[in-house]
Amino acid sequence: MIYKKYGEIFRALRQQKKLSVSHFESIGISKATLAKFERGESMMGFDRVVLALQELSISLEEYEQILNNYTNSDQDELIERVIVADLYSDKNELLKLINELEQSGHSFLTLAAKSTLFSLNDIESEQIIDYLFSISIWGYMELSIFYLFLPNLSARETQLLINSFLIEKHPLLSSSKHRNKLLQIAYKSVILFSSRGYIDSAKYVINCIDNYHLEHDMFNQNLRNLSVGYWNFCFKNTSEGKLQIQKAIDIFNSLNLSEVSKYYQNMLDRL
Repeated sequence: MIYKKYGEIFRALRQQKKLSVSHFESIGISKATLAKFERGESMMGFDRVVLALQELSISLEEYEQILNNYTNSDQDELIERVIVADLYSDKNELLKLINELEQSGHSFLTLAAKSTLFSLNDIESEQIIDYLFSISIWGYMELSIFYLFLPNLSARETQLLINSFLIEKHPLLSSSKHRNKLLQIAYKSVILFSSRGYIDSAKYVINCIDNYHLEHDMFNQNLRNLSVGYWNFCFKNTSEGKLQIQKAIDIFNSLNLSEVSKYYQNMLDRL
């Protein structure tokens, strides 16, 4: 009964909302169909699951989080390990993770992870760039490939990809998890552009994000302040920019994000 957990969780949520099995007949789900689903004897169609969850006032994203005991999926966990290892510049851990990714068959994610350690050849780089511009359905893995490979993209390529989410008001902006990753991509690009002397490209990304009034969590709001401070340091007011960066680092420390604060402290020490 591979669907047992799906049905058990749904039944617990339904009973918690004090709704009967017959309640869902009004949206075209019979008592027999729902009962089989809850017992793990069959799986309802995706459209019916979404409709049933709407009756419970629960999003599909939240349902998936409950199914996973509020933890990341194995794939997302692996991605986060790569991002943290890159943040720490932990070469041994990155090599180990690249091997894991190769074995899992995620070819583009493997290449993106490799790009944090080695220079990819022209064919490999073109493969990732072509892939990024061909994506029509963006998930967390695709955003993570974009994030990891970002230093290898040109300013124009980065701006075009970021614009593709904003101009068309991409549906993923409604998901806090995906929106937050996109914001991290944007602010990472601001720091990269600023370090390369691309004053207009860096300011363009800051303005784009500001103009669309995207909701920020505390982490990304502070990351925005840090990237603006870095832009300020590089192009406008060195001392003021340093103070802005230090203030953002202090906030990361207060949030117990030691790996993040250490990464940016090292950046500040090099200024």
